[in-house]
Amino acid sequence: MQDSSNTSPSTTQKSYLWVTPVFAFIFFVAGLFSSYVVYVKYYENGIESLQSRAQTIADALDEDKIKALNGNESDPDNPSYIEIKSKLAKIKIANPDTRFIYIMGERGGELFFFVDSEDPDSEGYSPPGEIYPDESPATTLALREGLSGTEGPIVDNFGTWITGVAPIVDKDGKVLASLGIDIEANEYFRNAILRALLAFLLSFVIVIVLLFEYRVRKKEQGIVELRSQFLAVATHEIRSPLSGIAWALDSLSSVKEIPEQTHILLDDIKSKTNNLVETINDILDAFSLDFKKKDLVKKNINLRDLIQTVFASLEYLKESKKNNLKKVNSIPSDSVVVGDQKNLSQ
Repeated sequence: MQDSSNTSPSTTQKSYLWVTPVFAFIFFVAGLFSSYVVYVKYYENGIESLQSRAQTIADALDEDKIKALNGNESDPDNPSYIEIKSKLAKIKIANPDTRFIYIMGERGGELFFFVDSEDPDSEGYSPPGEIYPDESPATTLALREGLSGTEGPIVDNFGTWITGVAPIVDKDGKVLASLGIDIEANEYFRNAILRALLAFLLSFVIVIVLLFEYRVRKKEQGIVELRSQFLAVATHEIRSPLSGIAWALDSLSSVKEIPEQTHILLDDIKSKTNNLVETINDILDAFSLDFKKKDLVKKNINLRDLIQTVFASLEYLKESKKNNLKKVNSIPSDSVVVGDQKNLSQ
């Protein structure tokens, strides 16, 4: 009989079953938050990198050659223009994410191009002196106050861009021009989103694993509950009636008026009933939650005696027309095995 005061494993398992979906929810929220953090960090780091690159390129340009530029249609034949344009084209190749690199100035309150990295036959080419029709606060700030910065996304006739701008100054700190780097905004944001998704997918995989574990544990809990119900039914519907039969046989055996042959038969029935009760108890043990915790009682067992005992318990089969149970070979009397006698008998 089980102690009802003890908490069963199924009850304990059920009480902690809620933990898995809670952790799954936590990981889901953490995944969303980490995705946001990754996105923001990628964006901020990219902006800082773009501004830093613009400043590095601006500092590397020769101020004398910048001063030699006229900012009009005469510059394509100017050696300084040719050298600067070649240098910008090489820098663009070394920075594959860059679409345009250009140097701009301001004249009469309007922004214009000194030189860019594009081939004259390119659709994006801006000839020297060409007015930039759109507003560019970062370029204006670089030209007027000598401050580097970024801006964007900016939409113009050529596309949507994120721009890094840095002033080009001489040794006296005078602003000569501004250098701008354009990268495609859509590609930049796409890369940021992809990195954010990777962070989210990692947490999503963990959530899927946790939910799968929750489903498995819930199924296991259902199996445990069914097994508990089986044990309860088996105990009441099978073991109890057999115990009643054994008790009735005891009562019959105590009657003196019954012939001796009947007493022998009753004792045999009682013995087999007790064996059946014991077998059912063993089967119920096999279904019990603590079955795996039970230690086998291992000892030396005479195999011949064991088999003879088993055959003796099946003597009633001799009277059955379907009896096909027989010993094929004789077993040596010194045959010994090591094991649990009860389980071997079963």
